[in-house]
Amino acid sequence: MVSEILVKPGDRFSREELGERDHFLTARYRLYTLIHGRLGRAQIEHQPWPPARATVVMLKQNLIEAAGLPAPEGQPLVQYAEEIEVKIGYVGIG
Repeated sequence: MVSEILVKPGDRFSREELGERDHFLTARYRLYTLIHGRLGRAQIEHQPWPPARATVVMLKQNLIEAAGLPAPEGQPLVQYAEEIEVKIGYVGIG
């Protein structure tokens, strides 16, 4: 499976430009990972991301099709945020 993406960051969005979809896509407070083949999860804390516009420069992926889903159509929805500090809590497995 392949998942490679290169984006070019642009200008930040103003608060007025951001809607419910933007909040839904960026307000994630849990992370997931595989630990010894099992799903692990942890709560995270961070300040709100400062989302910015971005342009996809290169995209190679086949993960969606490998999952048995139809290939996406149209341009991808892409935003960028600079690095932020994140606190990670206890990791649970199962």
